[in-house]
Amino acid sequence: MSRQIFYDPERKRWKRLRRLLDLTAVASTFLLVAFFLGVIHREQLPDLLLPQQKRNYKAVKGRQTAESRRAALRAARRRTTNRAASEVPLNTGEGLRATFYTDDNPASYSSLKQHIHQIDMLFPVWLNVNDATGNLL
Repeated sequence: MSRQIFYDPERKRWKRLRRLLDLTAVASTFLLVAFFLGVIHREQLPDLLLPQQKRNYKAVKGRQTAESRRAALRAARRRTTNRAASEVPLNTGEGLRATFYTDDNPASYSSLKQHIHQIDMLFPVWLNVNDATGNLL
């Protein structure tokens, strides 16, 4: 019959292991006490001398009615004129609104339908600049 490998009748290994565990427990206790004392006795850091940011918070309004949504849409639409598109002066009052449209993206088409009255210039995907002079090809 073979001898057991970890058999220790004098319990020498247990004494050494117990001493090591006791030292580890004492060290971790000191570390925890030092940590909690540091948390309790914290120092106030100096300010950075940066200007305070102004936060313009606004109250959240309740649900919009259908009439108020229509009024907001009417306000966002462009004014209609009887002039040709080439006679309309751009950047007068409201700024220029240009958009890019691609036919392989369904979201692009729905966005174009929704905002068609607000668009000044439309750039479809088949319009490409390939010249060094910037001519459309």
